[in-house]
Amino acid sequence: LASLYSSALLFVFPSLYEGFGIPPVEAMACGCPVVCSSATAIPEAVGEAAVQFDPAQPSKIAEAIELVLEDQYLRECLIEAGLKQAAQSSWDRAANQLVNVLHSVSP
Repeated sequence: LASLYSSALLFVFPSLYEGFGIPPVEAMACGCPVVCSSATAIPEAVGEAAVQFDPAQPSKIAEAIELVLEDQYLRECLIEAGLKQAAQSSWDRAANQLVNVLHSVSP
């Protein structure tokens, strides 16, 4: 999977429902620019490091794909931002955040 992400021009993730957004973060970690849905938890997972679209509007998906494919500078910016965003996402960090939340709500 990592070799596919690494060699792709972009990763498109048109999910209507996602609990976290692991596939876009995986793509970012491999240096692949991401075009993804603006639904559910995905925007939080990708931050400003992806071009987002409304997954219920196919024309918006096509526009986002075309934008990234045609603009090499944008792709390079997305790769750089994606690597930084992915570096902030780790299982250790997620576990620490969960522990902090649990401590804040426990008596």
